[in-house]
Amino acid sequence: LTGNHEAFTETGISSYDGLVYPDGRLVAAHGPERNMMLYPAEARESQPVPGIAPSDRGIRWSEDGAALFVFTRGELPGKVFRVEVTTGERKLWKELSPSDPTGVEGLTGVRTTPDGSTFAYSYAQRLNDLYVVEGLF
Repeated sequence: LTGNHEAFTETGISSYDGLVYPDGRLVAAHGPERNMMLYPAEARESQPVPGIAPSDRGIRWSEDGAALFVFTRGELPGKVFRVEVTTGERKLWKELSPSDPTGVEGLTGVRTTPDGSTFAYSYAQRLNDLYVVEGLF
């Protein structure tokens, strides 16, 4: 280790959903154009990940490192896809929804275990009361 800091991505990537590959040599993150890109830590050439839409949010790498789990924020039910990094093959992995979706506009965050068997998710729920008021005018 040299102690020097050197960027291995272009300026403007999203730090929100950067996903470090299991061996630490690669990072998947949205590039400046909102496309999911693979950034090798040792090289300067990034490559797009096929099969991932600009609106997809990364959750994590699969346990075998062959795929990324992604979802689209704000959808209900929230659909989690497993996207094969080399081919772009996209498979619906899981649908997530709270038991009472009243007032829920969509999922805001999703996390999963490395094998994709267990999920945790967050959402905002807005509940209001409406009243009839008579005699004001």
